[in-house]
Amino acid sequence: MIFGLILVRYVVEGLEESMDNDEILSEVARTYARDGVVLVRNFLDLRQLRVLVDSLDYARANPGPMSTDLSSNEEDEFFIDFLTFRRNPYMKELCTDTEILKKLAIIVGTHEIRMFHDAVFVKSGDASPTPWHQDRPHYLIEGENNFSIWMSPDDVSENESLAFVPASHKCEKIFHPRSFRDASEINDNSQFVTLTEDIFDELATQGIKVFNFKAGDAIIFDNRTLHSALRSRELAHRRAISIRYVGDGAKLTTNFIDPHPPLHHMGMKLVDGGPPSDVWFPLVYSQ
Repeated sequence: MIFGLILVRYVVEGLEESMDNDEILSEVARTYARDGVVLVRNFLDLRQLRVLVDSLDYARANPGPMSTDLSSNEEDEFFIDFLTFRRNPYMKELCTDTEILKKLAIIVGTHEIRMFHDAVFVKSGDASPTPWHQDRPHYLIEGENNFSIWMSPDDVSENESLAFVPASHKCEKIFHPRSFRDASEINDNSQFVTLTEDIFDELATQGIKVFNFKAGDAIIFDNRTLHSALRSRELAHRRAISIRYVGDGAKLTTNFIDPHPPLHHMGMKLVDGGPPSDVWFPLVYSQ
């Protein structure tokens, strides 16, 4: 679902310095709080970038029970897999990297970080774009400090990158998600609302942020922020990992649609408003 708005290029220029610089981290944190999304240049060092590549290679060679290919023909690929960190040693190393987690805690403004799950995306050929959506409707967890970090070992041009509606995480609405296969609305939850073009226009008065992504960068975003993945006329070739974490104040919820991953069907006891358990949401960082 692509609405007819002009895409505004947004590249964070002043963040090329070492991410160990407290002043730089504070600037990133302010942008994240305001927009619900921020691009950080050179977020990964060479070792972490190598682990990212190994994580993707292992995940693609060892697809799990939640993996699927959303492409419509054999020539193209839109491979997705979830929750690979429990069997992928490289993914586990990446998800629990203390250097990464320390920076994320400062940017997001959380004292604790718990692992939720990871998602692997591999697109090739004429793979379709993804419609405008929030991640939150697919999650059985809610809160003010739940977020994702999106990383790729490849440069991703603006024409193939992620696009975001800045500050949409503050709209206090949860929208019906749309199928990644055909963009049809999934509307079997009366507590969610339809993302109409009028609502979209109202939320996007500041324009749309599209990031010119370089290998080693990271996009960090709130799971309530509206976003989509663009597609150009050229053939796609994009590998990415999105690691989903939960921060301070996270609670379980029964208010979801088509949850990914469906932890309540895998043995987790789902109590609405209950705390995330250490078994299903292991604590990976605490200040």
